[in-house]
Amino acid sequence: MGGFYKTENLFIDGYAKLVGVHGVSVYDVLNRHADVKGYCFPSVSLIAEKLGISDRQVRRSIKDLERYGIISASRRRGVHNSYQLAG
Repeated sequence: MGGFYKTENLFIDGYAKLVGVHGVSVYDVLNRHADVKGYCFPSVSLIAEKLGISDRQVRRSIKDLERYGIISASRRRGVHNSYQLAG
């Protein structure tokens, strides 16, 4: 393995308590997959597999992240979702 990614202090200090541990974890997976403009498109099942949580919990966490304006999600039937991290 190797490499690294960065999580902004604002996210941890300002939003972590609001979205909870699963929200933080889902955000970290999205952040890890994001390009330099903040776009990524991992599937819900991939996120769930990486974190050892259910697809349902991932979807709930994504909704929480959207509600607080941390990410925006685009959903298309038959295609992986795409996400953009705020900031």
